[in-house]
Amino acid sequence: MPEPAPRELHGVRLVLGGPALAIAGTVLDANGRPAKGWRVALQGASATRDAARTDRQGRFVLSGLVPGAHVLRAWSTTTDDAFESEPVEAGARDVVLARSR
Repeated sequence: MPEPAPRELHGVRLVLGGPALAIAGTVLDANGRPAKGWRVALQGASATRDAARTDRQGRFVLSGLVPGAHVLRAWSTTTDDAFESEPVEAGARDVVLARSR
């Protein structure tokens, strides 16, 4: 079957942004140890769909972010422990999220 001929679109403007950014780091629990199995998400994001889970070393990566500063929320899936970060710039690496004392 032959391919259809391309059509012209009028009045449509395609805008491409820069590459999506990520924030990567480590979550520490209240004792300063890596927080395994915690969730990390942007403040206001869907907790089930948009959250990253920390690995055994407490590491996480949130990807697909737009440029700018983002507040992160970290929470335990087994306790009531949760906290929010100071604003973190998209593209940041080696971010440490820990409850301030």
